[in-house]
Amino acid sequence: MLSVQRRIVCAMAGMMGVSGLLGGALPFLELYAISPTLAIWVLFGPCLMLMVPAIIRKTGTLTWGGGMLVGFTFLNLNGLSLSFSGELWQASMFLAGIPILSTLIFGVRAGWFTLAAVCLNYLVLGNVTVYSWTAVSMAMFSIMFSCVVLVFFKDMNLATLQVEQAKREADEANQAKTDFMAKMSHEIRTPLNGLSGVFQLLEETEMSADQQELLGVARASGGTLMRLINDVLDFSKIEATGMELEPVAFPPSQIVKPVVQALSAQATNNDVTLSCTVDPKLPVAITADPVRLTQVVTNLLSNAIKFSQGGNVHTQITSRDGQVRVEVADDGIGLSKEEQGRIFNKFEQASKTTSLKYGGTGLGLSISKELVELHDGEIGVNSTAGFGSTFWFTFPLVEAEASATQHSNPTQVAGDFSSARVLVADDNKTNLLIASRFLQSTGVLPVVVEDGQQAVEICARERFDLIFMDIQMPVMDGLEATRSIRGTAGPNQLTPIIALSANVMPEHEKTCFQAGMTDTLGKPFRKAQLISLLNQYLHFAECEAANE
Repeated sequence: MLSVQRRIVCAMAGMMGVSGLLGGALPFLELYAISPTLAIWVLFGPCLMLMVPAIIRKTGTLTWGGGMLVGFTFLNLNGLSLSFSGELWQASMFLAGIPILSTLIFGVRAGWFTLAAVCLNYLVLGNVTVYSWTAVSMAMFSIMFSCVVLVFFKDMNLATLQVEQAKREADEANQAKTDFMAKMSHEIRTPLNGLSGVFQLLEETEMSADQQELLGVARASGGTLMRLINDVLDFSKIEATGMELEPVAFPPSQIVKPVVQALSAQATNNDVTLSCTVDPKLPVAITADPVRLTQVVTNLLSNAIKFSQGGNVHTQITSRDGQVRVEVADDGIGLSKEEQGRIFNKFEQASKTTSLKYGGTGLGLSISKELVELHDGEIGVNSTAGFGSTFWFTFPLVEAEASATQHSNPTQVAGDFSSARVLVADDNKTNLLIASRFLQSTGVLPVVVEDGQQAVEICARERFDLIFMDIQMPVMDGLEATRSIRGTAGPNQLTPIIALSANVMPEHEKTCFQAGMTDTLGKPFRKAQLISLLNQYLHFAECEAANE
């Protein structure tokens, strides 16, 4: 705002200076043959006005430059009025612009003071020269006009303050909603981590066919709950601060094949046959955000499976006209034209019957639309009621070098980490049990503590190869404990510290990194994710030990 004001003042000073020289001084010199002294006076004001931009640039504020512009304008008009009393009204009428100019630069209060000075100036001019009725009328008009403008500016400033206050209140309410969503997400994810962990541990035990079936139902229900939480959290992120993409190089098949594989259990439960096709003409690697694109494909494919009980769902990815196109086709219930027009709206589903029968928040497709549009792409659907649907989305094809591709390995194989020393700090006994059992299956016998203070004390005495640190703990939280470990020249000053957090918002992850943590593992986590971190960080620890 200040830079805009500076430009306006500089432009006004330049225009008034030039017009004062060309439109004022030269005609007066020609028509009235004024004396050299008066000519210098007439030229002096406009020349000083032309110096205002330089003064503003030099001082960096409007105080001196704006004040000089108001003062020079005032003096210049008075000089013209006193020199040519016969045309006093012509000069005095322009004095109405001075309070307005002062208001634009310094505000309404300064404008009222300047108007008072102009009124006093009219009285002085009346004593020095002979006022004509025209001059008196113009003086009164200029005063009234200035008053109207100043009242308008006062009301406008009041309205601006009210709008700013309303915006602040709206921002605070929006932030409160975001904080509430983050808090609720944390509180729900923590027990969900226990459920998910127990389900994964049960999978590794011997069970009867009935038990396996019940476990599959429980896991599917947990997965549905997790998707609902993620949808609401993503919606909250988009509404609050927007969402930023993290483009990397990856093989195009990565956003479809792993999703088809991951949802095969859901498809089996719904008696749905899945198939997938990858266009061989696609480049080996493209650049985009694979995490967000995978999220879109997961949403479309999950919906297709849900609405196509006993049918077929086919996913394909192709390239055409510089665009990557992903299609998910099903032979499910289909959509009418009216339903197609509203399914991408927030909190809306095809119909009330659909909502009651299949459930859901109505956020998945609207979030998918946001993510696709962030990629400068399009999303849509082709469907006929009763004859299935084909959901599709496109995004620009940006080819990348194959060597830069970040390959994903969803099925991590655990090595033998029996010699590794791992510390787990978490105040939740269920989370400690899940993490300990996961680690024990890889050969690790973890050391467990229940708060940050205990973690700091044991880290001062013993060396660990890897530390898993919960964030919210009594006595001392995980962030403070990490800062203490990093700030002390102890045996674990450089040990990798992984945050175990149910807070998965980007700002929370950033806070973890600022505290000195090495990586994050969001709850609920799968055993494969834990093994991936062990392979990554314990491998480095082994290399360092070998070098020593």
